[in-house]
Amino acid sequence: CQNVLLYFRKFDQRDILARLSNQCALGGYIILAPGEALFWRPSNMRRIAHPQINAWQKISA
Repeated sequence: CQNVLLYFRKFDQRDILARLSNQCALGGYIILAPGEALFWRPSNMRRIAHPQINAWQKISA
């Protein structure tokens, strides 16, 4: 669901993203809208380097 996080407060966004990243399979992806969760820097995921995509791949449990 694109642009859903924008409707939540920042600390709720962090909680939602933490839950999503914990449920994401190793090697799986979380893809966000370009303006969503720009503050998010999860330790168990790496950002996919692309200027037009806000995507993250799970690298550890």
